[in-house]
Amino acid sequence: RFKDLVYSASFRADGKLLVAGDATGQVSIYDSYNPRNILVSINASTHPTHVTKFHQHDNRSLVTASDDRITRVWDISHPYEPTLELGGATDYIRSVTFVPNAPHLIATGSYDNFIRLYDIRTKSNQPIFKLNHGNPIEDIISISQTQLVSCGGTGFKVWDLTNNSTLFERGNFNKTVTCMDYIEDFNAPMNSALIASSLDGHVKVFDPLDNFKVKFGWKFSSAVLSCAISPSIVNDTTAVSYTHLTLPTKA
Repeated sequence: RFKDLVYSASFRADGKLLVAGDATGQVSIYDSYNPRNILVSINASTHPTHVTKFHQHDNRSLVTASDDRITRVWDISHPYEPTLELGGATDYIRSVTFVPNAPHLIATGSYDNFIRLYDIRTKSNQPIFKLNHGNPIEDIISISQTQLVSCGGTGFKVWDLTNNSTLFERGNFNKTVTCMDYIEDFNAPMNSALIASSLDGHVKVFDPLDNFKVKFGWKFSSAVLSCAISPSIVNDTTAVSYTHLTLPTKA
């Protein structure tokens, strides 16, 4: 279905659609229950498109980021041109996240070390502010309406969006931190958890309610490129990807 390497496959919040970008810049949307046929094809860029993500609060909105350093917002019902192009990055963008309960806010993480926060209500292509992570950013996630986490280099930082400051900084790895995931489940022993993976082969679980201290983790024989937590941490299930393998692991 693709002409070149595929990047950043992700599901829409309702699970009905799957989107992915490729090295030609094309973005393809599939019916996740019957993925044989492409429902929508978007020529997002002439550069590789590494980030494709549906908006968490608007099923018609899609955000892409390509190696032309532009983040684009699309209406998939009219995929011929983006509704907004977000600029300012001076290097590749490798992550996009949405702020909970603030659907107008989109944050990007770039290899130029900066998080950029955009307010799409303004229709401006420039960020409302920037945060300097200090290393090329591999991933960013929102853990609340006022807090973001960015990773890159050998650690991660937790940011307070109310005053644009660093709340916590953790450097618990020996090599680059590649990916993070976060979940809340107030019926579980740990009410919330942040998981992070690294090129040093470690996957570690941090407790946000205990100043993001490490609680436990795993060591793999190869670099870990991505990780994710099960939608219910009651199951204590984590999926990690290293080299070409995907492993379900129970704590």
